[in-house]
Amino acid sequence: MIATPGELYIQNRLGLGAYRRAQGYHRSGAIQGATRDGMTLRARCKGSTPEPYRVWVTLDERRVVVASCSCPVGATGRCKHVGALLLEWRSRPETFRDHREGVALGPVASQEEEPTLRELAEAFPELGWVASRVATGRGERGGAEVFQRACRRLLGSGPCSYEAVRKLLAVKAAAERAQVSGEIGRAAAAYEGLLRALLERPWELESGGMLASLSVSCAYGLGRCLGSAGGPVLRRELLKTLYFALRSGVDGGGLPLGGAAAEALQRSMREEERLQVLRWLEAAVDGAPDGPRQEYGGLWMKLEARGASAERLLAIARRSGRVADAVDRLLLLGRVEEARGEAQGAAPWEAVAVARHFQAHGHRALGIRVLEAVRADERPVEVLDELASELEASGEQRRAMTWAMEAMRLEPSVVRYREVKRLGRKGGQWNALRLAIEAWLLGAGEEAMLASVYLDEGAIEEAISLAERSPSAEVKEAVARACEPLFPRESLALYQQIVEAMVAERGRDGYQQARAQLRAMKKLHGQLGEGPSWATVAARLRGRYAAVRKAS
Repeated sequence: MIATPGELYIQNRLGLGAYRRAQGYHRSGAIQGATRDGMTLRARCKGSTPEPYRVWVTLDERRVVVASCSCPVGATGRCKHVGALLLEWRSRPETFRDHREGVALGPVASQEEEPTLRELAEAFPELGWVASRVATGRGERGGAEVFQRACRRLLGSGPCSYEAVRKLLAVKAAAERAQVSGEIGRAAAAYEGLLRALLERPWELESGGMLASLSVSCAYGLGRCLGSAGGPVLRRELLKTLYFALRSGVDGGGLPLGGAAAEALQRSMREEERLQVLRWLEAAVDGAPDGPRQEYGGLWMKLEARGASAERLLAIARRSGRVADAVDRLLLLGRVEEARGEAQGAAPWEAVAVARHFQAHGHRALGIRVLEAVRADERPVEVLDELASELEASGEQRRAMTWAMEAMRLEPSVVRYREVKRLGRKGGQWNALRLAIEAWLLGAGEEAMLASVYLDEGAIEEAISLAERSPSAEVKEAVARACEPLFPRESLALYQQIVEAMVAERGRDGYQQARAQLRAMKKLHGQLGEGPSWATVAARLRGRYAAVRKAS
């Protein structure tokens, strides 16, 4: 049975600050397209970038086994986006779709091909929708399934080996050679077979790296094949395969593959093919959940834009739930009041884009109202940052500083502290505000940030005093490292506190874990001209370690 982690477990795993931010993301509905594949949960999470982050978590019966996110700090699996996914699973497990939903084989395949296609759909349900539409093993494109089976064997079921990657690169190189020599059907078969095999390991593509890069290369290769192909049969099948790659990328949580396939299609399509892809995208918009629906709508608008009227693009934006695009089109048409009404349907993470459209069209005050209308318990930190920026540009310094403070409380960092300090000084309020911020940081358990603030401002003695009182090894070490050049003796004392705590708490492993701190202590003894005393200190610490080890 899959675990349902408790809130305390999630808080302990992430840390208090990241947990609070995860709660905000969860409440604002940032988790989209959530699916469950056995013990693995996957979703997209709206963050601070235009494209949502891809997040996944594998659980066992009791806890998180492994987790990851495509955000800059998500490799450890302890970011706020992972926390939001866990909170979504805890509160609304019924919203997680089974990844096998919607798989069905249509009547397109011939009687001889149906077993192969059915096997493909059962082994990898995400490909079922395209397997029913693309007849493999026939015509100029025959052989894709042969490449797929070969690449599948190379990949195996465990971690991908260096040797397997080398052979997969050889398949890509063979496709490129075939394309250069004019064997477009053979090149297309190799690209497609390799791509399908890679898509059988979505977790590898989500984590980036060589296999994700290979999938993108396959999409661009198929696009080049489409650009060179002359026969209508081959072009039709290539068009379907590229659209399949686009769908796989979008439905897979915004994989780079989707963007590469969309770009390849735009470069290589003929006019009648563009119209066909538009029909497919229209159907995809009507049947997709919110996140993918908006992405398909964006592609639909981009492909329509060549000769489409503003009214036509407005209709597409509304149909696909792209509120920011709808507001932009209405403002272009001069329908400001209608744009105000449209903006009321914006989700919290869309508010910044909507506000910027108002600002770009000369309606900054309306944009500020959109941002302020986001519910307090659903405001992403990006909304608070935008509010502070827009209010400052409007000359409302005090209100700007209030929102900057809220942003710092939601997502504490030295950068945000500097912004509050800048606005506070500009408004003549900084001296009183600084004391209030210090008190808040201590009360909120943000000692690490307060130490960073002291160090950033050159308040070394305050940082040392805080570190001496703090139980946090993280705080002690950050201050000790910063103090080494000018305050070596105080730095030495902090390192010693860390080492003694490690030895006492970690038993057999404590002394080994403290090797970096011990090296720093030895260096500082030499810097102070007390090299001989280091031997005495080291012997005492080894004695304590031996006593703890014997007791454990």
